[in-house]
Amino acid sequence: MTTNVHTPSRSFLYSTYLVMALALYFVFFQRLNGFHIRIWDESTYAVNAYEMMQEVDLLTPYSHGFKDNVWNLRPPLLLWIQMLFIKLFGFSELAVRLPSAIAGSLTAILLFLYTQRKLGPLFAYCVFFVYVSSAAVSTYHTGRTADPDALYSLFIVLMLYTFFEWLQTEQSKKLFMSFLWLTLAYFTQGIFALFYLPVILGAAFYFKKGKLLLFSRAFHEGLALLVVTAAVYIFLRNHEGPYVMAWTNDLTRT
Repeated sequence: MTTNVHTPSRSFLYSTYLVMALALYFVFFQRLNGFHIRIWDESTYAVNAYEMMQEVDLLTPYSHGFKDNVWNLRPPLLLWIQMLFIKLFGFSELAVRLPSAIAGSLTAILLFLYTQRKLGPLFAYCVFFVYVSSAAVSTYHTGRTADPDALYSLFIVLMLYTFFEWLQTEQSKKLFMSFLWLTLAYFTQGIFALFYLPVILGAAFYFKKGKLLLFSRAFHEGLALLVVTAAVYIFLRNHEGPYVMAWTNDLTRT
């Protein structure tokens, strides 16, 4: 009986997965609490998460005992997750950085699985190791610090993955899920997530699915989910201070 040389053996797959797991550990998790909180953005999110717990306020970040509607304008999804880990592990560098490390790892795994399905295992391994070895993934503001970028990237990758799945299958569930991930991206990084709406529309028309998109019930429901939840959050937070004015300044600055 002959063996198909193009099919990797089970032992090869297991050893490769072990190497990938070790890569994720050393890139994202090793000594995650071994260096101090960075003084700028990372310290802002760490302080906001801790003080929100103390004030029992899940809507507006706090800094030095006051509501922060000027500096940290991002919605609080990352802060909620950090608060959960602070509850589990206590207030520490590890607790506030774990969401980013987990998000970075999940993004790497998702890229591997998608590429493996579309282009085969060899290309998937290359994509995985290029991703985890990138300095933009594992240094400041990303997978090893308490910033929202890694979590935001995970949601954007999930959004693009499900949207392009919809382009191929035209399954309404895929289209709605893409807007669900986009909504979570908004509640992680704010207005920057909305820049992907033209990407969705442009891709749909490029692949001759524009009419199908615009008349799809899943598109209307997903867009309503994004717009309504974002509008409610903006309204409630603006009630606590001049959030809309600061939000507008942040938009023009980008």
